[in-house]
Amino acid sequence: MAVENENVEKLMEWLADGSPARSAHAAAGTLVEKLAVLVFDGEQGWADNAGQVDGYRDDLRAWFANDGGREFQFIELTGPDADPGVFIDWFLPVVTAWEDQGAQADPGAVGYGGYDEAGLQNPNWDGTPGTEFYRCDEATQEYFYADGSDSVEWLTYDQRRYAEPVRDENYGLDYRYDNRDQVYEWHDEATGTWRDQAWADGLVAGDEAPGGENSETTEPGWDENWSMFYRIGPGGTYEFADAVTPGDRSSGCGDGWLSQEQVLARDAQDPLGWEQAAEAQSVTSKAIESAVAAEVAAAVAEIEGAEELTPEQLAEIQAELVAEFSSMATTATPGGV
Repeated sequence: MAVENENVEKLMEWLADGSPARSAHAAAGTLVEKLAVLVFDGEQGWADNAGQVDGYRDDLRAWFANDGGREFQFIELTGPDADPGVFIDWFLPVVTAWEDQGAQADPGAVGYGGYDEAGLQNPNWDGTPGTEFYRCDEATQEYFYADGSDSVEWLTYDQRRYAEPVRDENYGLDYRYDNRDQVYEWHDEATGTWRDQAWADGLVAGDEAPGGENSETTEPGWDENWSMFYRIGPGGTYEFADAVTPGDRSSGCGDGWLSQEQVLARDAQDPLGWEQAAEAQSVTSKAIESAVAAEVAAAVAEIEGAEELTPEQLAEIQAELVAEFSSMATTATPGGV
């Protein structure tokens, strides 16, 4: 994934002279000047020059050439619904770092950290971009990494692997991009650790404050759409349970908790829900049986000579008719099982 024209156009829209974003953010003017000097060949009016979008795109791609993580962030933060303030606060430090990198590239300067020898190939390279070679600072014994033995920019492993954290106001969390695994990680302030996307999504869905794996579960609530109880479990994800009498909130919450995936899998096998279907069928059968029994009793009482039959004989005739007509009525009922 690379910077495209639409990303550059959004950048120019935000930083154009007199634009709302440029007027609202003091750092915007500084960013315009730094980009003009460092990236766009000294062109001070670049943000208003719509005819040079292709060239500006190529210039930015060149600066992002060895930093896929930041390029990915640039693309995301200049998307259609992105916040210009968030972008400016993120991009200005990036461009400042590029300035330092350019100073280090001075032919008369000594290599990064005072080294003038080439770096060594990293025997423990794990796929993190920019860590193929390493050096060790003799004074601090700290390791620095780069993508080539004679690179002008040497950074720590974490600086190479993880992009600088950015605040996402929708989630209310800081996130960073893992350049090696190509995934986002979210900062759990309660534990000081970085969590995966599923944790962040569950947190937002539950509208709960950040917590660790052992966070307490929430009190069960009732989901009208699913006709089930739900809660946020210890891992920050939704869990669901049937009512004691399935579908009947007043009967209370059952003990068996299922994940959303388990509920969907169960419903896929039995779209109507076997417990609710069985209950509905039972109620329907009893209603039909009662109605038929009343009709049969009235009919039997009008049979010629019924008064000469014994109570046992009348009961036997009535039972046979109830069984026969109940079976016919149940079969004929729409949705009958």
